[in-house]
Amino acid sequence: MDINEIIEFLKSNVDQIDITLHEEAKEELFKKAEHAYNIKFPEDIKLFYRFSNGFETEEDIFNIIPLEEIIDNRKKSKGEPLYIA
Repeated sequence: MDINEIIEFLKSNVDQIDITLHEEAKEELFKKAEHAYNIKFPEDIKLFYRFSNGFETEEDIFNIIPLEEIIDNRKKSKGEPLYIA
């Protein structure tokens, strides 16, 4: 399953799955996150974040971290690696 299929699945099944999707990320957030880590996000990561700026589950088993939190994590811990989940 590729990122486009995952996004389509989420769009089609959002009412049947136990996750809360966030609003899409704006381009300015990508620029800030990429600058904070001195990286370029792969296009599939950008596609997902353009669809939903992360998501949360009720059971807290697996979450995708919003870009704002990724940026804040970098500010707090300069040496920490980039985590998106």
